[in-house]
Amino acid sequence: MGAAGCRRRDASSAEVLRELLRFARELEEGRAAQEGSKFTDVEEANRLVESDPNAFLLAALFTQGIPAEKAWAGPYLLARRLGEGPDTRPPVRIDIGRLAEMDFEKLAAVFARKPVLHRYKRQMVRYIQSAARRILQEYEGDASNIWNDRPTARQLQERLVAFDGIGQKKAAMIVEILGRHFRVRIGEQSGTDVAADVHVRRVMYRTGISPSEEAETVVDSARLACPERPGLLDLACWLIGRHWCHPRNPDHDACRLCGVCPRIGTH
Repeated sequence: MGAAGCRRRDASSAEVLRELLRFARELEEGRAAQEGSKFTDVEEANRLVESDPNAFLLAALFTQGIPAEKAWAGPYLLARRLGEGPDTRPPVRIDIGRLAEMDFEKLAAVFARKPVLHRYKRQMVRYIQSAARRILQEYEGDASNIWNDRPTARQLQERLVAFDGIGQKKAAMIVEILGRHFRVRIGEQSGTDVAADVHVRRVMYRTGISPSEEAETVVDSARLACPERPGLLDLACWLIGRHWCHPRNPDHDACRLCGVCPRIGTH
């Protein structure tokens, strides 16, 4: 669409929210992971995250400071380096017991081998080993036991933030992916939240849904805008922020909210 078709105008907040929710519901109906129906373009890595709850949880830990597609491939690449399922011996698997017991320095060396598995190598090793131990000790070695008893959204977030390396952002993201993509039964959806990611914060502010980009304000604003399920707004905002609503030179013409967004702070 050309610039003439997407002029800035004074749309009401209701119009902006209506279009954002329309996008969010399309993503819900399509069982979006993050970018489309897949977590990563590495097919074997995607299959692992889809089929193994432990791999899914560990991959969520990787989603920090690196591109999402690389993060979701993390457990698969780690398993390959540990020799758990080379191409000639599929399937690749995550051995939680081995990760929990492995010497820290040896595992750190695996992460540090070029190309490095994560930007924050040693920190991620601590998170991965701590998570593996918690899964073994509290969830019988199966991360699906964290969410398979139909917890409320708030209960599930509380269980998740007990893991080292999972704060508000990752917990909110995990809850939404479990419900949207994996169709996990989660009660009291009013307890979901948006992840206070930089993309989400920017879009919430520029659309006028939130009066500021401050994380707590954004989370509270989503609760007010969509009280029945605040987290429904999360992926839609994240995708808009990642692809179109850039910090500088936002692509207004291509944006899903073209024609209704007030573009606060972009001029």
